[in-house]
Amino acid sequence: MKKWYIVSGLTFALSLPTITNAEQPSYSYFEAGYSRLNLDDIDIDPDGYYVKGSFELSESIFVRAMYWDLEDDLTTFLGNVDVDVTSTQVGIGYKRPAGDNTSFYVAADYLEAEVDIEQFGDADADGYQISTGLRSNLTSNFELYGEIGYADVDDTDGFIGLLGGVFHIANGFGISLEGSIDDDSNSMISTGVRYTF
Repeated sequence: MKKWYIVSGLTFALSLPTITNAEQPSYSYFEAGYSRLNLDDIDIDPDGYYVKGSFELSESIFVRAMYWDLEDDLTTFLGNVDVDVTSTQVGIGYKRPAGDNTSFYVAADYLEAEVDIEQFGDADADGYQISTGLRSNLTSNFELYGEIGYADVDDTDGFIGLLGGVFHIANGFGISLEGSIDDDSNSMISTGVRYTF
C-alpha cells in the first residue's frame, strides 16, 4: 500500500510542471475522422465520416462548422435498403478565459439534417442550437472538453451533451475522441485526427 502512495505522489509531482505550463485551448483547428450514430428507437446504427473546424476571429469570437455523412442498411418488406444520414452545423461563438488553462464559451449554431432512404425518398429538417461549454488543457499535450446544448429542429427539440478529449502528439497534430447523447438516448461516438494552428 505504501508503494502505491509513493508512486501516486511521484506521478502527481512530476505532472505539476506540465499542468502549470499548459496554455489556453486554441479555437483554430481542423479535424476529420470516423463517427457512429446509435438511434435508440430505430434498428440502424449508421456510421461514416465527419469533418469539422473552428477559427478564432479575435480573442473572444470564433466561428465553427461540422459535417457528418453516415450510412447503414435498413431491413424492409422490400429487402435491405440503403439509409444515408447527413448533417451540417455552422455557428458563431464567444469565449473567455476561466483560468490559466481553461476557457468558457457559448455558441449559436444553424442545424440542417437530411435522411435519404433508398426507394423511399428523402426528408430534411433545419433549426438551431444554443450551447455552452468548457475546454481545458489539463496538460501541455492533453485537452478535455465538455458541452451542453439545446437544439430545436423542426418539430423536435431537446438537450444534448458531449464530452471529448484531444491528445496532442506533435507539430499541431492530435488524436481526438468524443461521445455525445441527447435526452432521447440517441448517442454518437467519434474519433479522428485534429490539426491545431
